[in-house]
Amino acid sequence: MTAKTSPKIAEKPFISFESERFVLNVPKLQTDSMGSNFDQEVTKIDFENVYVTQLTDDSDAINAKLAQGLDVIISPGIYNLKTSLRVTRSDQVILGMLHTHTLSP
Repeated sequence: MTAKTSPKIAEKPFISFESERFVLNVPKLQTDSMGSNFDQEVTKIDFENVYVTQLTDDSDAINAKLAQGLDVIISPGIYNLKTSLRVTRSDQVILGMLHTHTLSP
């Protein structure tokens, strides 16, 4: 069976550089879509509201940033997390870049 349209789909967030600043772009949920959509609506989040992790960060440090309401970009690397990451807003973004690995006990 082949679906003619997708009832609901949300593309993954991506980073762009606009007006000398980095921006986190979060595509809006699409309904009844078909094929590629290169003109999709996005919510633009200035990097003042985004935390980019450091390799020395543990789950407590990342959860503190999430609790502050920041969106989080996990930079490439291996993170040994003691606890789960806790999303505090329904529209909060946690985006892993390239080869990001999170390990937990």
